[in-house]
Amino acid sequence: MLTIKKSSENFTANIKTLIYGGPGKGKTSLAATAHKPLLFNFGNSGTHRAVGNNHTVWIDEWWQTADIFTPDFSKQLENYETLVLDDMGTMQGLIIQSILAQGGFYVQNNVLTQAGYGQLKEAFVNFMTRLHSLNKDIVLIAHDVQTEVGDRSNKVLLRKPDIAGSAYKYLMRDFDLIGYLEASKEGRTVQFAPSHLLETKTFLSQFPTLSVPHFEQQDYATTLAKLIQAARKQINAKSEAVKLLEDYQTLITAFNHLADFEGFGEELKTDIRVTAKLQPIIRGYFRARMNKLGIEYDKETKEFRFKEGDEEEQVKVKKAS
Repeated sequence: MLTIKKSSENFTANIKTLIYGGPGKGKTSLAATAHKPLLFNFGNSGTHRAVGNNHTVWIDEWWQTADIFTPDFSKQLENYETLVLDDMGTMQGLIIQSILAQGGFYVQNNVLTQAGYGQLKEAFVNFMTRLHSLNKDIVLIAHDVQTEVGDRSNKVLLRKPDIAGSAYKYLMRDFDLIGYLEASKEGRTVQFAPSHLLETKTFLSQFPTLSVPHFEQQDYATTLAKLIQAARKQINAKSEAVKLLEDYQTLITAFNHLADFEGFGEELKTDIRVTAKLQPIIRGYFRARMNKLGIEYDKETKEFRFKEGDEEEQVKVKKAS
């Protein structure tokens, strides 16, 4: 049965992460360090080279993806918390093959027409939407590509995920974390902080760069799991803050008498859930309610009172409120 809830009620975020980089950098191995991963290998990607004994689903043709959403397969998915898609380029290749097989106005001279590329985006977005409805974390792997940006006098090479068509805009908009995996003599890192040289995305200010331990180190096995959990915790914390604000707004809206306002400031200070950022918002609700009822605070007597000459009007307001 359908139920209506506020966005802040019973909310647990599923995180969508895109990791991209050059071949052989360990993208699949890193993705497999997410919590309880299940790898989907599209068209014989690099899953077989990944570190660890990972559970894998092999997909050689696009029509096979429909089986993911059957009741039997959904039952098997209960053992996993993260779905790893390896990789984006091969996945799009399988979609293109299926569109070419359809022919018609999607294809001309064995290449996709504009309508064909529209079909490519639609098939990909529909798949990702259905995948997200399974309530699992999603990790997408992609190769990288370099593109020249800027004018003639100031050209730079921008590194970004190698994604065809308008699916690129969809991923940049809808994914929570987009990071570039690079390797150097010092080790491997994933860059999440946006720059003029990298197309990346993050809302985790504490993780602009993720250091990737060597795969032989004990903490390597949970590298991505820890990052995703930190992202989920921050999103859920925001959700809890929204609910707390809603609760205080409801409480303050019910204030109709001078006694309701007495002692509220002290009570607010002692509520450990109310952070320094939330304090001014809640006090704003408080002041707005005072103004609506025509109430002011006398700093000399330290008491709340109706503004002079407004007592009669306040009685009317209180009754209407």
